[in-house]
Amino acid sequence: MAAVVFRSLAACPSAVRVQSLRGAVRCSRHLSLSWRRQQDDVTHTGQYWEKGDYRNVRFVDKKKQVNQQFAIDLVAEEPVVVIEGSHIFCDGGPALGHPKVFINLDRPEIQDCGYCGKRFVAEKNKELFSNQSLTFVH
Repeated sequence: MAAVVFRSLAACPSAVRVQSLRGAVRCSRHLSLSWRRQQDDVTHTGQYWEKGDYRNVRFVDKKKQVNQQFAIDLVAEEPVVVIEGSHIFCDGGPALGHPKVFINLDRPEIQDCGYCGKRFVAEKNKELFSNQSLTFVH
């Protein structure tokens, strides 16, 4: 029985065939079995699949939606905050914050918060980073 159904499907590849109770085979409706692929968008993780990859099945008759505003790029646009002292705490802001983190600014480099990505530098080291956008906090 399976061989009969397979042979009938192979005879008409562009249509879905349904076997009736009397054994006759007829086409019920035409379906598109191929998908049109425009240029594949690359995600923020570098995810890209070749045209024949089986993982592309989730994008049949759909467009892959990729957010062009990656979080790492948005955080990098924020200016570095210059602090007078040698340590600061970051709590992520008043509305939707994170646990309070104390950050040591003794080293002559930009230190960032591990939760929100906000970047800080001590005022004594600000000359090392004069080419970057700085925000002064007193």
